[in-house]
Amino acid sequence: MKDKTDEEMRAFANDFLRTLYDNVQSEKAEKAELRGFIMNVIEESKSFVQSSTRDWGEQIGPRSAPWGKRLQLLQRVKDLVEEYKEEKRKYLTERPASERDPEVLKQYETGDNLLSFLPVSIFYGQRPSVWWTRRHDIDLLFGTYKYGYAMYPQMRADKSMSFHKSEQVEGQYSEFPNADNITRRLKKLVQFVAKEEYCHSRTFDLIQTTQEPTGLTL
Repeated sequence: MKDKTDEEMRAFANDFLRTLYDNVQSEKAEKAELRGFIMNVIEESKSFVQSSTRDWGEQIGPRSAPWGKRLQLLQRVKDLVEEYKEEKRKYLTERPASERDPEVLKQYETGDNLLSFLPVSIFYGQRPSVWWTRRHDIDLLFGTYKYGYAMYPQMRADKSMSFHKSEQVEGQYSEFPNADNITRRLKKLVQFVAKEEYCHSRTFDLIQTTQEPTGLTL
């Protein structure tokens, strides 16, 4: 694929998406919503590729819905992180320096306030490991945005993230969670985010409180 231009890659991606769309056939609301998502992420391209379903392999039929859901998950992570980055930009450029809370600035530097709008209680259920914290959830989202779906070895090796520091618990080695458990955690986080966005009319607001300044909330 290294010899392909961006335009050619976009054309092949669009063809893959159209193939997924054609193979996700169901009258159920969940599948209808997934088909709508797939159609909406197809980008206009000057180049056009028209393949047959079999060109994408024997698994394209039964795997179309799961692959579509993976893309949907990635899109939701992308939307959250980019919304956060935009709020960070506005806070740092549009708010007068005299009105910037030092604690909020610190949290924006570290990204600790990415999930500040979620209740603390959700972070302690079904953790992938005993050492797993909110910071690992935050890095899981940032890492998925940076590396892609289930690229956990890359996230684990990234020294800017918290995973490589977290395998020691009181001096005892603790194995890194398996990929399935981490992916379940990612899906659960995205579900919680979607639920909070729905309950709050999908509106992001910057807030400042004297008790717990966070910078980003819903």
